[in-house]
Amino acid sequence: MERKEISFWNIYFEIPEYYRSCKKIAKEKGLKTVGILGKDGGKMKGMCDYEFIVPGETTDRIQEVHMIILHIIIEGVERILFPENY
Repeated sequence: MERKEISFWNIYFEIPEYYRSCKKIAKEKGLKTVGILGKDGGKMKGMCDYEFIVPGETTDRIQEVHMIILHIIIEGVERILFPENY
């Protein structure tokens, strides 16, 4: 199996310039960016390679859906890295 680099950054982007520098680093490393966003996507909408936008009015409900998305992603990675466990 070809080895691929996986990197997870959990960053709250209030300053778009900060995101742009992270995006530049990701591009240099050949990584894709994934945004897990809420409401209408906010300032990050349209800035990531892939986006999960969870519409909602309250932060707690949006975060609950974010956790489900993260668990699904993690299980997918585990199934690839450790298929003998599934």
